[in-house]
Amino acid sequence: MKKKGETVLDASASAWPDGNDRPASPRFRCEERAEIIVFPSGFLCRGEMTNLGLKGCFIATKAPLKLQPANLVALRFTIGTHTMRLDATVAHFSPGEGVDLEFEPDMAKSDRVKLNALCEGLANGRIHSGPKM
Repeated sequence: MKKKGETVLDASASAWPDGNDRPASPRFRCEERAEIIVFPSGFLCRGEMTNLGLKGCFIATKAPLKLQPANLVALRFTIGTHTMRLDATVAHFSPGEGVDLEFEPDMAKSDRVKLNALCEGLANGRIHSGPKM
């Protein structure tokens, strides 16, 4: 039974409708706009971040992207008062559905601390994510 304010997605829960890919760490539900900048072209696409964890996130987008696993991208998003820009690699891409991103392991310590605080806030309900009124 779901507890009030519970937002954690179990690590065994699929990030994809077909159930094939599973996040490497817990993900936290969110509904936020996000931008993906594809390297080296600089192509920008927008989508909705539907989950976020310490190691990655899923961006739902119908943008006509041509991505392959291991492609390098930059991700920009804001949740509450927290704005972040993180480098990531494509873990999985499903055209018309979205992209599962894995954050770069050599992330700056300040970004790691900020991401950790953001995920903790989403998990315990101190930070709320969802449609803006």
